[in-house]
Amino acid sequence: MNHGEAATLWVEFSRTGDSECFERLYRAYREDVLRYTRSRLGDEDAADDVTNRTFTYLAVARPVIHVNFESMLIYYAGLRCRSYQVSQVPKAPSGFAPYVVNGRTGPDRAAEDRDQTAETISALQRLTQDDQDLIVLHLLAGLSLRQIAELLAIPTRTLNRRYHKALSRLRRFLRDS
Repeated sequence: MNHGEAATLWVEFSRTGDSECFERLYRAYREDVLRYTRSRLGDEDAADDVTNRTFTYLAVARPVIHVNFESMLIYYAGLRCRSYQVSQVPKAPSGFAPYVVNGRTGPDRAAEDRDQTAETISALQRLTQDDQDLIVLHLLAGLSLRQIAELLAIPTRTLNRRYHKALSRLRRFLRDS
């Protein structure tokens, strides 16, 4: 399935909820998403679960496409992989001493982390949509710059230059805030 056909089906599904459109997209892209999640997680069952959760999320939320359908799929699959990986981190046993970093306990550190997250989101929102997509696909979804260049059908060198300029703008926005 080509980019145009996938985008057309997605727009039609988003507007009308036509399950046939979504089923065609699911059949066309499930194996690609499964291969990606398997490479990220290294566990067949977890990859299958994350792939199904990705498509379930898309069917329910129907997010707007900002790059192309394939990039959106990889982005949301990457987010689901990250959520899965975080959920697998063992919890501290009850009665365990609070986590201390640089003299700050867990609650103090959590409050500072929330402030930094809000500042980062604010700075990201000041970027153009293209810059946001590049940073999110690379840093959050975990795609390499080469993979993103292939998805966008542009030379890797061009994408690399765009990414570093976007990152510089983001850093400047964070410094200014």
